[in-house]
Amino acid sequence: MTWAFRVDTNKNAGGGHTYRSICLANQINKHKSVVFLVNCKNDKLSTKITDSGYKVDVVDNFDQYNFYGCIFDGYKFEKNEISFMRTKIQKLVQIYDFGTIYDEADLIISSNTNSLLRNYKKRKKIGLEFTLIKPEFKNKNRIINKTVKNIFISFGLSDSKNLTLKVLEIIKDSKLDLRFETIYLAINSNSKFIDRIYKIKEKMVCNLIVREFGTELNEILKKSDLSIGSGGVGMCERLCSGIPSVVIVTSENQEEIVEKVNKEKAIIKCSSLGRFDKNMFLKSLINILDNFHQRKLMSELSRKIIDGNGSIRVSKEIITL
Repeated sequence: MTWAFRVDTNKNAGGGHTYRSICLANQINKHKSVVFLVNCKNDKLSTKITDSGYKVDVVDNFDQYNFYGCIFDGYKFEKNEISFMRTKIQKLVQIYDFGTIYDEADLIISSNTNSLLRNYKKRKKIGLEFTLIKPEFKNKNRIINKTVKNIFISFGLSDSKNLTLKVLEIIKDSKLDLRFETIYLAINSNSKFIDRIYKIKEKMVCNLIVREFGTELNEILKKSDLSIGSGGVGMCERLCSGIPSVVIVTSENQEEIVEKVNKEKAIIKCSSLGRFDKNMFLKSLINILDNFHQRKLMSELSRKIIDGNGSIRVSKEIITL
């Protein structure tokens, strides 16, 4: 029995769809065969799937397989594609966090709990306990140091909003780089802002490590005392690892989950979508750097909210369909 993962690997869609699908596939593949279907096998995110050990094919070759079911993760699939696949498979699963809910789905999976999901009458598993991240991000023995020496910054590998550079400029201008030993900066070398980031790196007092962290990301998170970044899958990985997190919303699909964990006091939310306030960010950053007890509490709360077992729970639901 084989399951298809239909994933949007377009670079403009971000990497979240790909990373969480790989995470879920790692669990399903223990029981069922898995094939990923994409628009283009040569794009960077498709290559990441291949590097994770999975077969990748273009969606046009769908009819060459005898799939039992298909798991969709993306925002811009055509209605006729979904309807066509529905006639060829027995089960359809949608991983949802924003946009349209497919009426054709037998099961909806989401870490959100908005009104669309609450009103959905078919089978669903919704809530933060179904967040799809790799279980290895769990860090039960996280130690919160009284002094923040190492920080991790990530606004997605392309960072189309240029928030990485803005945050670095604030750190440099406020002389906070004097307080740090190392800043780990996750960004793709093809980012259109990479040259400007390397220029400011030359002016920083602390060590600035700039690269696209792969399998070593978990170890980098363990070394970090604080994180600054966007919402979404990356935020959930950081929460599971127990790093106190300052979060800036960078896309509409992040709003709900960021607001939810902010209300639980597990993060510090510094902005709404499109409203990055430099003064507010700096004030929030200084406050959390100087507040050891708040950072310790945030770490404890975040690990309770995102326990790292979401992919295991979801895979159990899917393989029983």
